Amino acid sequence: MKLGTAGAVLAFVIDLEARSAEFYEEAATLVKDPAHSEVYSSLAEARRERKKLLERSRREYMNEILLEPIEGLEASQRLAEIDLSSEKDPGAARQVAEELEANSRRLYLDAAELMVLPQIARVLRKLAQGNADHRLRLDSL
Repeated sequence: MKLGTAGAVLAFVIDLEARSAEFYEEAATLVKDPAHSEVYSSLAEARRERKKLLERSRREYMNEILLEPIEGLEASQRLAEIDLSSEKDPGAARQVAEELEANSRRLYLDAAELMVLPQIARVLRKLAQGNADHRLRLDSL
């Protein structure tokens, strides 16, 4: 999927954060270990907060440049193909979570490089760092 405008990028990543939160909520119900469930639940909450941050950033900074063209950014094919359904076993859920965090991080870094508003680029880099932090939390499972 080609993300050709700043508005399209933000719409895509806002939806990604919502779907990711749902995935983590479901993953929390799949695991038997309460500590693992807590990790997934906290990642779901983090994704909901990230969605709010993106929505607020879009409202505050993007009103006049939503249609500003962006060249060279496509939603990662691997990201688009990640199945975020809840019909997974706990081991598969962890693998999907690791892929989700790694691919989301790459998308946010790529988008930050192409974003014309420095405030939005800064938010995207912050979210990419959050993906790296989430990946470390997943390593504890």
